[in-house]
Amino acid sequence: MTESCWPQDGTGVQSRRLRSLNFGHFQTLRLVSWNRGEPKSKERDEDHVHITSRAWPLLLVIAAAPVSATQTSCAHAEEATDGLDSWPKVYHAYQQFPECDDGGVAEGYADKIEHLLADQWSDLDVLLKLVKSDPNFEAFVFRHLGEITTLPNAQAITRHAKQSCPRDAHALCARLVAQLEVTGLPE
Repeated sequence: MTESCWPQDGTGVQSRRLRSLNFGHFQTLRLVSWNRGEPKSKERDEDHVHITSRAWPLLLVIAAAPVSATQTSCAHAEEATDGLDSWPKVYHAYQQFPECDDGGVAEGYADKIEHLLADQWSDLDVLLKLVKSDPNFEAFVFRHLGEITTLPNAQAITRHAKQSCPRDAHALCARLVAQLEVTGLPE
């Protein structure tokens, strides 16, 4: 009888618990020894994966593979969108997570940009300084404006842009109004 470094589980099958980094939960891999053949119990249940001993080293490498930096970064980006309550914070997120501007993160950006323009119009001068220093940030803001904009917020932004636009922000205000009209808001 061959000695094994894997503990026996009573079925004649060698077992080992592995931490899956990709899914964050424990998986049990039941390894069928090449010398021992099939396990005593031929039943397959959803909690176990039956493999030959020649395949398990490859599975160990796959299970231990680190989560990509982009996946980790985007998870942080999605969490960060909740705290975007000022233009400098939006700008920081835009710089820190450029590869994550999609899906839930993009919706988070759109929501925060909409609320900043509708509810914190007095901070438009901060936005103006940021877009003057980084034209790509202006493109980012306008790309997200109108994605999920609600009618009340679109009306507030349009009203602000038409009635309370700072003297040095007329071009920005005109572009805001035009962007919302293109999206069909406000009507």
